[in-house]
Amino acid sequence: MESGDVVVNPIAIGETKQVIAESPEAIPEINALESPDGYGHVVAVRDGYTLETLDGRDEGRRIHEFDDIKTFAAYLKRHATGEQTEILLGENLVRAAMDPKATRPEIINCSLNPHPTFAAWAEVFGQALSQRAFHALVRGFRSAVQDSEGILQALRVMSVGKKGEIQSEIDETGATRLNLVSERITMVATVPPEFVLLTPVYRGVTDAEDVEIDYAIEILVTIDVEHFAFTIEAPALELIKAQARKDVAEMLARELGEPFIVGLGTLEIDRRKVHETEGGSD
Repeated sequence: MESGDVVVNPIAIGETKQVIAESPEAIPEINALESPDGYGHVVAVRDGYTLETLDGRDEGRRIHEFDDIKTFAAYLKRHATGEQTEILLGENLVRAAMDPKATRPEIINCSLNPHPTFAAWAEVFGQALSQRAFHALVRGFRSAVQDSEGILQALRVMSVGKKGEIQSEIDETGATRLNLVSERITMVATVPPEFVLLTPVYRGVTDAEDVEIDYAIEILVTIDVEHFAFTIEAPALELIKAQARKDVAEMLARELGEPFIVGLGTLEIDRRKVHETEGGSD
């Protein structure tokens, strides 16, 4: 008989039929415990200290994707606890882990959507714009542009004929002065070297008085006289965006109240095996 074989005792005639299996190795005890997050069960197999997860019954799991800070905060206040929930605000997304230590924590996301005015201007920063495109941009958001009427007037009177010649100069204020001379007309137009765009960065972000927050973005204008094109840039754009993120974090912390904490960064859930000697501290 080889070691490890199962032995079956013989049965005598007339005796009650009973088969007794003897194994030299004891069968390990298995205790199934409900998973802390309510999904499936966790089984600790004592032999080898292996942590196994068994599938439980099918059950719906909510996945939330908010796009409004106020409703995002209202949901967390109703369903989360400040002591356990971790909230981090990234470049374009706010993520909250209801209980990061759970096997499968519920993650709630809220998108940071750019304000339409900011998005339209940010898309063309650093690009060459024709006279018509620049005029349409300023006209479409004239309420957000400082001295929009003066800029529009300067852009409207600019034209170049086939025999026309444009001369440009920069005056003492830094403005670009264009002189158009042709057979039929002599035109002088002044384009400001800079102006201020006043716009929110993220949609729905308000201050303590519940007023949408505007940011003064300085716009620099350069003109390519040879190709008659305009380029607009915002040198302090990254600083403005960083301040806007801080304002989002302050608004969210204000909406949630204590003991919730909102930080700047990204949130990822990393899982690893936890052995009994660690006491489940992680």
